Amino acid sequence: MSSITAADLRFSGKARAAGRALRLLRDWRRRAKLRRLRHFDDRTLDDMGITRDELAWASGLPLRVNAALALEERAGRRRREEFDRLYAIPSSAGPRRAAPSKGGG
Repeated sequence: MSSITAADLRFSGKARAAGRALRLLRDWRRRAKLRRLRHFDDRTLDDMGITRDELAWASGLPLRVNAALALEERAGRRRREEFDRLYAIPSSAGPRRAAPSKGGG
């Protein structure tokens, strides 16, 4: 049976800290890519499916949050809601029934 030593615990703590540092660096780089999108015009952002307001919202998220993923999810949710609002059948309409024939025959 192996036992865990103090050196093992120190290494484990250092490995976790290194992992957190790498995630922070990766998220910071993603955030830098988002900052570059601010220079695009509104039409180009619209072609990408995002709005300037959504971009500003994502830029304000804490660093521990993957802002690019959060932006993608929020923009996708907005696009689905817009689609549903434009093309969905109102739920109050209910199922359509065929009109009764007048000839009876």
